[in-house]
This record gives sequence, structure tokens and C-alpha cells, in this order.
Amino acid sequence: MNSKQRIVVIITDILVLIELTISIYFANHNPEYVALEFFKIYIPLILVTLFISKRFIRKYQTEVTDLPQNINNLEII
Repeated sequence: MNSKQRIVVIITDILVLIELTISIYFANHNPEYVALEFFKIYIPLILVTLFISKRFIRKYQTEVTDLPQNINNLEII
């Protein structure tokens, strides 16, 4: 994992915590349906966040081009 991917993961972690906090806050406005309101808010937010994060992680993935052609001839150090 390169540095850009690490930054995406850190930002994703922060966004997930913010989304969790916002979902709990708004779900507590309706005490009878806390769980239902929580899931109605949290699930769409987290799905979008994870989808976009996965796209960015793949976008910043570096290609490995220096692999040996024949693995049987590798020397063990």
C-alpha cells in the first residue's frame, strides 16, 4: 500500500466515524424508532463512502512491473 492509498484509508476512517456520530445524533431525535432511524441514515452513507474509497484505492494502486519471468529460478536468500 503506497502513501496515497494510506491517506485514502485514513480519510475513510474519519468519514466513517463522522457518519456514525451523525447517524446516532439524528436517530436519537425519535426515541421510539432509534434503530430504524439509525439504519436508514447510516447504511446509505456507509455504502457510498466505502464504494468511493474502494474506487480511490484502486485508482492509486501502483503497478508491479519488476516481477521475475520464471519463478523456479529464484534464489533463496
